[in-house]
Amino acid sequence: MQSVLITGGAGFIGQNLVHAWRRARPDDRLTVIDAMTYAANVRSLQPLIADGSIAFVKGDIRDAQLVRRLFEEHRFDRVAHLAAESHVMRFTARSSSTMPPSPNRRPIAPIRPMPPARPRATIWSVPSSRPTGCRR
Repeated sequence: MQSVLITGGAGFIGQNLVHAWRRARPDDRLTVIDAMTYAANVRSLQPLIADGSIAFVKGDIRDAQLVRRLFEEHRFDRVAHLAAESHVMRFTARSSSTMPPSPNRRPIAPIRPMPPARPRATIWSVPSSRPTGCRR
């Protein structure tokens, strides 16, 4: 049994991953976090939330305190990072301290690395809908 965090889990790709993961590994503990911006729709996750199959957190991954608390609380073994507006991944390569406002007009701070709660966690990131994997 693994403890898994899925960021951006209410987006199109995220919802499909949550359902596929639940079918393939029913004993894993899934925590889904999503800021519920314009691209999110939690409707397909409602049955999983209602029956306790997943824990859903409405929150922003830029909230370091929230993310740190989730990592401490759940001790994630795996992270599937799908949360990003299309321009966020391009920004991580820049050196400025903030980036232009997102479509919902909030300034976006750069993503800062956080120490993982489990040093051997597997982290997947999907920039521009292209899966890549790395082993930490």
